[in-house]
Amino acid sequence: AAVQDFTGPADRYFGETRKVTQFMSYLIKTENALHEGKPGKTGGELVMHLPFLMELVLQRLVDNFLSYISDMLAMLFSNRHEMLRSEETITVREALEFETRDELIAVLTERKVINLSGKGFLELNVELKKKHGLDLFLNQSDLERAALLIEQRNLIVHNRGVVNRRYMERVRPTVERLGDKLTFTHTYVFNEQNFLSQAATDFHTRALEKFIVRKPDEATAAIE
Repeated sequence: AAVQDFTGPADRYFGETRKVTQFMSYLIKTENALHEGKPGKTGGELVMHLPFLMELVLQRLVDNFLSYISDMLAMLFSNRHEMLRSEETITVREALEFETRDELIAVLTERKVINLSGKGFLELNVELKKKHGLDLFLNQSDLERAALLIEQRNLIVHNRGVVNRRYMERVRPTVERLGDKLTFTHTYVFNEQNFLSQAATDFHTRALEKFIVRKPDEATAAIE
Protein backbone atom coordinates (compact mmCIF):
# COMPACT_ATOMS: atom_id res chain seq x y z
CA ALA A 1 0.00 0.00 0.00
CA ALA A 2 1.15 3.54 -0.64
CA VAL A 3 2.43 5.45 2.33
CA GLN A 4 -0.17 8.17 1.90
CA ASP A 5 -2.85 5.59 2.84
CA PHE A 6 -1.56 5.80 6.41
CA THR A 7 -1.58 9.55 6.96
CA GLY A 8 -5.14 9.79 8.29
CA PRO A 9 -4.33 9.84 12.03
CA ALA A 10 -1.63 12.49 11.58
CA ASP A 11 -3.80 14.57 9.25
CA ARG A 12 -6.63 14.64 11.78
CA TYR A 13 -4.30 15.36 14.68
CA PHE A 14 -2.46 18.26 13.06
CA GLY A 15 -5.64 19.64 11.53
CA GLU A 16 -7.22 19.92 14.98
CA THR A 17 -4.00 21.25 16.50
CA ARG A 18 -3.91 24.07 13.95
CA LYS A 19 -7.43 25.12 14.92
CA VAL A 20 -6.56 25.22 18.61
CA THR A 21 -3.29 27.10 18.13
CA GLN A 22 -5.03 29.64 15.90
CA PHE A 23 -7.50 30.28 18.71
CA MET A 24 -4.62 30.62 21.18
CA SER A 25 -2.93 33.13 18.89
CA TYR A 26 -6.14 35.12 18.75
CA LEU A 27 -6.35 35.19 22.55
CA ILE A 28 -2.77 36.36 22.89
CA LYS A 29 -3.22 39.09 20.28
CA THR A 30 -6.34 40.24 22.11
CA GLU A 31 -4.44 40.34 25.40
CA ASN A 32 -1.61 42.33 23.83
CA ALA A 33 -4.09 44.79 22.31
CA LEU A 34 -5.64 45.29 25.73
CA HIS A 35 -2.25 46.11 27.24
CA GLU A 36 -1.70 48.60 24.44
CA GLY A 37 -5.02 50.28 25.19
CA LYS A 38 -6.75 48.87 22.09
CA PRO A 39 -9.05 46.19 23.48
CA GLY A 40 -11.80 46.39 20.86
CA LYS A 41 -15.44 45.82 21.69
CA THR A 42 -15.11 42.53 23.60
CA GLY A 43 -11.37 42.18 24.14
CA GLY A 44 -11.43 43.26 27.78
CA GLU A 45 -14.13 40.77 28.70
CA LEU A 46 -12.37 37.99 26.80
CA VAL A 47 -9.02 38.51 28.54
CA MET A 48 -10.76 38.45 31.92
CA HIS A 49 -11.53 34.80 31.21
CA LEU A 50 -8.08 33.92 29.90
CA PRO A 51 -7.20 31.48 32.75
CA PHE A 52 -10.42 29.55 32.11
CA LEU A 53 -9.84 29.56 28.36
CA MET A 54 -6.29 28.23 28.84
CA GLU A 55 -7.75 25.32 30.80
CA LEU A 56 -10.07 24.51 27.91
CA VAL A 57 -7.28 24.83 25.36
CA LEU A 58 -4.95 22.52 27.33
CA GLN A 59 -7.74 19.99 27.76
CA ARG A 60 -8.47 20.06 24.03
CA LEU A 61 -4.80 19.64 23.10
CA VAL A 62 -4.42 16.60 25.36
CA ASP A 63 -7.71 15.08 24.17
CA ASN A 64 -6.56 15.55 20.59
CA PHE A 65 -3.28 13.76 21.34
CA LEU A 66 -5.05 10.84 23.03
CA SER A 67 -7.45 10.55 20.09
CA TYR A 68 -4.45 10.50 17.79
CA ILE A 69 -2.89 7.60 19.70
CA SER A 70 -6.17 5.67 19.43
CA ASP A 71 -6.40 6.44 15.71
CA MET A 72 -2.83 5.26 15.16
CA LEU A 73 -3.43 2.00 17.01
CA ALA A 74 -6.60 1.37 15.01
CA MET A 75 -4.71 1.99 11.77
CA LEU A 76 -1.87 -0.33 12.78
CA PHE A 77 -4.17 -3.14 13.93
CA SER A 78 -6.28 -2.84 10.77
CA ASN A 79 -3.22 -3.21 8.54
CA ARG A 80 -1.17 -5.65 10.62
CA HIS A 81 -3.66 -8.22 11.76
CA GLU A 82 -1.07 -10.22 13.67
CA MET A 83 -1.01 -7.36 16.21
CA LEU A 84 -4.55 -8.36 17.19
CA ARG A 85 -3.39 -11.69 18.55
CA SER A 86 -4.31 -12.13 22.19
CA GLU A 87 -5.82 -14.62 24.61
CA GLU A 88 -9.24 -13.10 24.03
CA THR A 89 -11.70 -15.46 22.34
CA ILE A 90 -14.94 -15.00 20.46
CA THR A 91 -17.75 -17.52 20.15
CA VAL A 92 -18.77 -19.20 16.91
CA ARG A 93 -22.08 -17.35 17.19
CA GLU A 94 -20.27 -14.01 17.31
CA ALA A 95 -18.05 -14.92 14.37
CA LEU A 96 -21.04 -15.94 12.25
CA GLU A 97 -22.60 -12.50 12.70
CA PHE A 98 -20.07 -11.11 10.22
CA GLU A 99 -20.40 -11.69 6.50
CA THR A 100 -16.74 -11.06 5.71
CA ARG A 101 -13.36 -11.41 7.35
CA ASP A 102 -12.87 -7.65 7.01
CA GLU A 103 -15.96 -6.96 9.12
CA LEU A 104 -14.65 -9.30 11.81
CA ILE A 105 -11.23 -7.63 11.74
CA ALA A 106 -12.87 -4.20 12.08
CA VAL A 107 -14.77 -5.27 15.20
CA LEU A 108 -11.73 -6.94 16.76
CA THR A 109 -9.71 -3.79 16.05
CA GLU A 110 -12.33 -1.61 17.72
CA ARG A 111 -12.39 -3.86 20.79
CA LYS A 112 -8.61 -3.85 21.02
CA VAL A 113 -8.36 -0.05 20.79
CA ILE A 114 -11.10 0.47 23.39
CA ASN A 115 -9.36 -1.96 25.73
CA LEU A 116 -5.99 -0.23 25.35
CA SER A 117 -7.49 3.25 25.59
CA GLY A 118 -8.97 2.35 28.95
CA LYS A 119 -5.55 1.71 30.42
CA GLY A 120 -3.49 4.35 32.16
CA PHE A 121 -0.98 6.07 29.91
CA LEU A 122 2.05 4.55 31.61
CA GLU A 123 0.43 1.09 31.53
CA LEU A 124 -0.38 1.54 27.84
CA ASN A 125 3.26 2.37 27.14
CA VAL A 126 4.40 -0.80 28.94
CA GLU A 127 1.95 -3.00 27.03
CA LEU A 128 2.83 -1.59 23.61
CA LYS A 129 6.52 -2.06 24.34
CA LYS A 130 6.12 -5.57 25.72
CA LYS A 131 3.71 -6.99 23.14
CA HIS A 132 4.59 -5.04 20.01
CA GLY A 133 8.04 -3.56 20.59
CA LEU A 134 6.65 -0.05 20.08
CA ASP A 135 7.48 2.87 22.39
CA LEU A 136 5.12 5.81 22.81
CA PHE A 137 8.18 7.77 23.92
CA LEU A 138 11.84 6.89 23.70
CA ASN A 139 12.89 8.41 27.03
CA GLN A 140 11.40 8.36 30.49
CA SER A 141 11.34 12.13 30.98
CA ASP A 142 9.14 12.66 27.91
CA LEU A 143 6.84 9.84 28.99
CA GLU A 144 6.46 11.41 32.44
CA ARG A 145 5.86 14.83 30.89
CA ALA A 146 3.01 13.45 28.78
CA ALA A 147 1.60 11.56 31.77
CA LEU A 148 1.56 14.82 33.76
CA LEU A 149 -0.39 16.56 30.99
CA ILE A 150 -2.93 13.75 31.05
CA GLU A 151 -3.30 14.04 34.83
CA GLN A 152 -3.78 17.80 34.46
CA ARG A 153 -6.41 17.18 31.79
CA ASN A 154 -8.18 14.66 34.01
CA LEU A 155 -8.22 17.10 36.92
CA ILE A 156 -9.75 19.82 34.73
CA VAL A 157 -12.43 17.45 33.43
CA HIS A 158 -13.31 15.66 36.65
CA ASN A 159 -12.58 18.16 39.45
CA ARG A 160 -12.66 21.63 37.85
CA GLY A 161 -8.87 21.80 38.01
CA VAL A 162 -8.77 21.69 41.80
CA VAL A 163 -6.00 19.48 43.20
CA ASN A 164 -7.32 16.42 45.01
CA ARG A 165 -5.67 13.47 46.72
CA ARG A 166 -5.75 11.30 43.60
CA TYR A 167 -3.81 13.94 41.68
CA MET A 168 -1.25 14.28 44.47
CA GLU A 169 -0.79 10.51 44.60
CA ARG A 170 -0.28 10.23 40.85
CA VAL A 171 1.87 13.35 40.32
CA ARG A 172 5.06 13.23 42.37
CA PRO A 173 6.79 15.44 43.14
CA THR A 174 4.39 18.35 42.80
CA VAL A 175 4.48 21.93 44.05
CA GLU A 176 0.69 22.06 44.30
CA ARG A 177 -1.08 21.39 47.55
CA LEU A 178 -4.45 19.84 48.27
CA GLY A 179 -7.18 22.28 47.24
CA ASP A 180 -4.99 24.40 44.96
CA LYS A 181 -6.44 25.46 41.62
CA LEU A 182 -4.27 24.61 38.62
CA THR A 183 -3.50 27.61 36.42
CA PHE A 184 -1.81 27.63 33.04
CA THR A 185 -0.06 30.48 31.25
CA HIS A 186 -0.31 30.72 27.50
CA THR A 187 3.47 30.20 27.36
CA TYR A 188 3.11 26.88 29.18
CA VAL A 189 0.25 25.75 26.96
CA PHE A 190 2.12 26.72 23.78
CA ASN A 191 5.21 24.82 24.94
CA GLU A 192 3.20 21.71 25.76
CA GLN A 193 1.41 21.91 22.43
CA ASN A 194 4.79 21.92 20.68
CA PHE A 195 5.89 19.00 22.83
CA LEU A 196 2.81 16.91 21.98
CA SER A 197 3.08 17.73 18.28
CA GLN A 198 6.70 16.61 18.21
CA ALA A 199 5.74 13.47 20.15
CA ALA A 200 3.02 12.68 17.60
CA THR A 201 5.47 13.20 14.73
CA ASP A 202 8.09 10.94 16.31
CA PHE A 203 5.60 8.20 17.22
CA HIS A 204 4.10 8.25 13.74
CA THR A 205 7.53 7.86 12.16
CA ARG A 206 8.52 4.99 14.47
CA ALA A 207 5.22 3.16 13.94
CA LEU A 208 5.36 3.42 10.15
CA GLU A 209 9.02 2.36 10.05
CA LYS A 210 8.31 -0.68 12.21
CA PHE A 211 5.01 -1.94 10.84
CA ILE A 212 4.13 -0.31 7.53
CA VAL A 213 7.09 0.90 5.45
CA ARG A 214 10.73 -0.07 5.20
CA LYS A 215 12.54 3.17 4.47
CA PRO A 216 12.76 5.87 7.18
CA ASP A 217 12.45 8.66 4.61
CA GLU A 218 9.10 7.23 3.47
CA ALA A 219 7.79 7.25 7.03
CA THR A 220 8.80 10.86 7.49
CA ALA A 221 7.23 11.83 4.18
CA ALA A 222 3.92 10.42 5.37
CA ILE A 223 3.45 13.20 7.93
CA GLU A 224 4.84 16.14 6.01
